[in-house]
Amino acid sequence: ASNAYGNSVGRLVRLAVIILFIYAGLLGLTGLGFKIVPGGFLPTQDRGYAIVFAQLPDASSLDRTQAVVDKISKIAHETPGILNTVEFAGFNLFGG
Repeated sequence: ASNAYGNSVGRLVRLAVIILFIYAGLLGLTGLGFKIVPGGFLPTQDRGYAIVFAQLPDASSLDRTQAVVDKISKIAHETPGILNTVEFAGFNLFGG
């Protein structure tokens, strides 16, 4: 029984060494990936645009819609990093 136990432990130790080498290789590939892939969170093609839609209930007045658009614009202007905004009220980009 102790001989079987010793053999089992020996196999597990050898397997652990193999797994450690595989793990080290994967860590190396991960580090290489970080060097190759651009580091920025946003892709370099990003133009810095944000499009925001606000959907009010059907038959909402244009004045009510404009008030919501103005509030969104105010929040945007108070957000650091936003340089300017363009707003359109009463326009549905999706044609509905």
